[in-house]
Amino acid sequence: MTKFQVGDVVVLKSGGPRMTVTQTGLTHSRVECTWFTPNAEIQTAYISDSALVDNK
Repeated sequence: MTKFQVGDVVVLKSGGPRMTVTQTGLTHSRVECTWFTPNAEIQTAYISDSALVDNK
């Protein structure tokens, strides 16, 4: 079970863009994260929840 919920705003522990959690419950404790690039393009990645921190 992941520590994040859909709609949470997160960042990588190492930094990077603010991302929105868009799906949880994936294998290997991954969550789907979505964000916009500086060119307003939408990006999506599947990231281990242990690599993320809450960005309230």
